[in-house]
Amino acid sequence: MTDTAPESRRFTVSLTPKSVAALDHLMLLDGLSQTDIINRAVQVYDFIAEHRSRGIKLLFEHPDSTTETVHII
Repeated sequence: MTDTAPESRRFTVSLTPKSVAALDHLMLLDGLSQTDIINRAVQVYDFIAEHRSRGIKLLFEHPDSTTETVHII
């Protein structure tokens, strides 16, 4: 990795109907733009993929303290 951030790039993507619905839901839920949500999604996926490559598991802890392992395929 370099110490300098790469330049911004513009992309054109085609989303599945399920992804469009999720994007619309997140826009309403968080009040963010499509661009902000997609940027965050890519960064979260990068974070998860990096940790998964080192054998680290992703767990969700529920309010009752039970845990659930998350598998992203």
